[in-house]
Amino acid sequence: MKIKNIVIFLIIMGLATASFVRNFKWRDEISIVIDNLQKAPNNPRQIYNYATILHRQGKFEEALINLRRIIEMGRATWFVYAELGAVLADMGLYNDALYWQKKALSIEQNADAWEFIGVTYFMMGDREKAKEAFQNAIKMNKESTLAQYYLNIIEMEQQ
Repeated sequence: MKIKNIVIFLIIMGLATASFVRNFKWRDEISIVIDNLQKAPNNPRQIYNYATILHRQGKFEEALINLRRIIEMGRATWFVYAELGAVLADMGLYNDALYWQKKALSIEQNADAWEFIGVTYFMMGDREKAKEAFQNAIKMNKESTLAQYYLNIIEMEQQ
């Protein structure tokens, strides 16, 4: 019985140590994604996750490289194109952004794709087209808080 207890204790200690070490390795979102990319370097979902983090950090060129890599792999989904458009919009390349966001919409009609387009038009200062895009988003998802938020801003501006 003592040997069994010792074995169980050693297994528990080994797992606890592994968990403790993993906490240092995965200290933030970027370290988790990089670790996953090292394990699966050609996984489009991991590349996308990395690109979105780079986008949020303002590393637009790096984000574009990773998003284009997914497209070159032939593994792009609507949200890859929409994110590519969002990065381009943040770079001030609005026409290019709308091209990719409309491509996303052509792949899958959904509220999120309309929101991406609406935000780009809003950034461009084209409130009418932004309003139309956000209304389309709400038609597809009545609980689209992002679209409602921007529509409220547009309405307040027009008063």
